[in-house]
Amino acid sequence: MRDLPRMSNGDMQIRISTLGALKIPVPNTKTEAELVSLVNKRTSDFYFIDYDHFDSKINQHVYDMYELDDEEREYIETNIP
Repeated sequence: MRDLPRMSNGDMQIRISTLGALKIPVPNTKTEAELVSLVNKRTSDFYFIDYDHFDSKINQHVYDMYELDDEEREYIETNIP
């Protein structure tokens, strides 16, 4: 996307075909329900003591949806601030 043409104000000019090339997965019903549940628990005051557990589970679902391999997952995990 760095090579996209820019408008006179500096904004990128993005075409539909460019967006179509982005592979954004759509979760199936089961995965979506699990993610919604995890996010709700993560944002609930009741579960405030274990954010890392919920964050890890949410990350794993996202990694699965993008079909990331172990090396890609490790790279992300070691580079998250």
